[in-house]
Amino acid sequence: MPSGPVSARLFIWYPNEDPNGDTHIGHASLYLGNYEVGKNFEISLDPRSPEYVMPSALETAFGASGVHYNQNYVSWWPEDGSFGRAEPKLGLYQDVAAERSEPHVVYDLYGLSVEKMRLRWKEIRDKPKANYNFLRKNCADVVHRVLTSGGVLGRLPLLQRGLHVNTGIMTPKRVASLADALRNAGWAIKTKAGNCPTKASSQRDAGALGPILMPLLRLR
Repeated sequence: MPSGPVSARLFIWYPNEDPNGDTHIGHASLYLGNYEVGKNFEISLDPRSPEYVMPSALETAFGASGVHYNQNYVSWWPEDGSFGRAEPKLGLYQDVAAERSEPHVVYDLYGLSVEKMRLRWKEIRDKPKANYNFLRKNCADVVHRVLTSGGVLGRLPLLQRGLHVNTGIMTPKRVASLADALRNAGWAIKTKAGNCPTKASSQRDAGALGPILMPLLRLR
């Protein structure tokens, strides 16, 4: 069982079909620091905050429209739904709405440098004209970059580190595999939700996206 403070909470969505019949390719996001502390802090300031805070009504509660007081949430999305300028989601509640589902798997991660991860996230997020690229700078890629800055690979056995470096196309499944390795090394706690799709259904839904994804992969 890991000891010490939680460094981050990782959220994973696998490929799935939602109740409306729409297929989602999966997503990875990250909260830096202790998620419960951040959530309770915001609720204490503004009880009107939604269940998935970070941020919420705090945007306007103090007359500072567009200013967000909690910038610990890492979620990389494209502005127009494809390639182009990035438009990060600002809280878990926004990802839940976009994915039409709560996360399928949640990991609490330990033993990482929260300060270094926050600095890396700020560098990525605040870069002028920051872009989203499905192949080279997607949600999972950005989460992996932030975790790497926090020292995640150094927490793995030496022979496993090469298996989890950022090469090729990063996916939520690959980030989850990294978190599983971290759990096996004693640095993470994994919680699987009741809505987590089976491996067979996830592979089927991912396969249904083939006609959409293959043209993108050929661009690489």
